Amino acid sequence: MKLIKLSIVIYLIFVLGTFRLASGNNKNKSEENNISQILIKMQQANSLIKYQGIMTTILINSPFSEVCRYKIENYGNILRKEELLTNGIEKEIDYDDGKNLWRFFPNKNSLIKETTKINHPLNSKSKEILYLVKKNYNIKMLGKYEANKRICYKVAFIPKTNDRPQQIYWIDSETGIPFKIEKYGSDNDLVSLSFFSAIDFQVTANKENLDLQVPPQTEFIEVKEKFNLTLTEAKNQMGKEISFPIYIPLGFNLNNIILRSLGSEKTIQFFYTDGLSSFSIFQKPLNQINATFNTPYGKMMVKEKTAVLSSSGTMNIISIHSNQMTTTVMGDIFKDAILKVSDSLTSIQQEQEPSIPLHSINSSPPN
Repeated sequence: MKLIKLSIVIYLIFVLGTFRLASGNNKNKSEENNISQILIKMQQANSLIKYQGIMTTILINSPFSEVCRYKIENYGNILRKEELLTNGIEKEIDYDDGKNLWRFFPNKNSLIKETTKINHPLNSKSKEILYLVKKNYNIKMLGKYEANKRICYKVAFIPKTNDRPQQIYWIDSETGIPFKIEKYGSDNDLVSLSFFSAIDFQVTANKENLDLQVPPQTEFIEVKEKFNLTLTEAKNQMGKEISFPIYIPLGFNLNNIILRSLGSEKTIQFFYTDGLSSFSIFQKPLNQINATFNTPYGKMMVKEKTAVLSSSGTMNIISIHSNQMTTTVMGDIFKDAILKVSDSLTSIQQEQEPSIPLHSINSSPPN
């Protein structure tokens, strides 16, 4: 499974586009207005701009780096197609028609139907995202540069705490499309790089080329999703005790509680964000005792409790298996932070209400 998916990059693009930076004193007013205009353009880019191109993502890991290349075809808020360019077993084509996201794995003969990401419920909280980014990051204009023979603005997002990555964006001045994104690790070394090596804005929709062609023998799987659940609804849906973190990194808010159902199998997700970085806690019941799991270090037998930590780029993941639940904590926060979150997970019984700072999911930020 690819730990860094292009959908993460696209989510960040949308999040950044919701910013409206308030004017400060006269000395900084001009720069703040410039940044506001750039980020407003980013907000509108994917919904207004037609383009196609090749995006390359490099995850600088030790001892080996990982390189993924994607072909992207974007037609505003009507259609988006992404293809992972590989002939291996992980080959994937994502086809989003604005109603559903269809994920096709040709070498696995598998087609998964999910909720569209074009009009995704996670993208509807722009005021909250604006407040969080202003609170958690220093945003700096670093100048103008050339990329893909076009003028780009270089914008840095510098976190106010040292438990999450610094990010630098090169944003096309004309369209608002990010041509390049850099992410830096805890030692300030570059650990993740995404960039367009070719992009064309002179494109027209060709239905035959854009349609997703799937062989008739392909296995079909539908994942149903419910968003904005309350804590009580989440506990009732899972039927077993679930866990919440007592420790939440400074500046992160609980943005959404999501239920995903695949047949009778249910997974609950708690999605936290600081406006730019994010992490999630996934939990699902584990009914098998002494089950065997595949991990990055081979197969492991679960007896009482097994935890495995893995990293790729800025993404850190810890998976915890027990006889009751399988819990995965993953996100763009550094290892120490992800470990603190996982270590603080506390079981909440059905009749209990958590007394931890979860923050209001639907609360509006102060003016």
